[in-house]
Amino acid sequence: MSIDKSKGKQVKIKDMKAFGINATFKGVIDKALNTAGPGYDLLVDGVVSYSSYYFVAGYKIEGLAINTLKLKSELGEEGFQKFLKEHSVVTPADMPVTN
Repeated sequence: MSIDKSKGKQVKIKDMKAFGINATFKGVIDKALNTAGPGYDLLVDGVVSYSSYYFVAGYKIEGLAINTLKLKSELGEEGFQKFLKEHSVVTPADMPVTN
């Protein structure tokens, strides 16, 4: 099963900070989804890299932002769940709890 990628928005974002302080993987993903616009909450075909220069470090990400509400309406709930499973999509509920 594949999705129509023409309905997504290509994003390319950098999140560089002085000495890398407060530059996070989650932060760059959030920034990429916010750049795509309201309703975009899934990033596919993403490539994340870490870069550092003399006094600046952080993450760069490039990928396709998808609006899952639109995807669900196209695929139906069962098709959407199948899509998530086939593409090994990780959700916050799947993440281990750490203290």
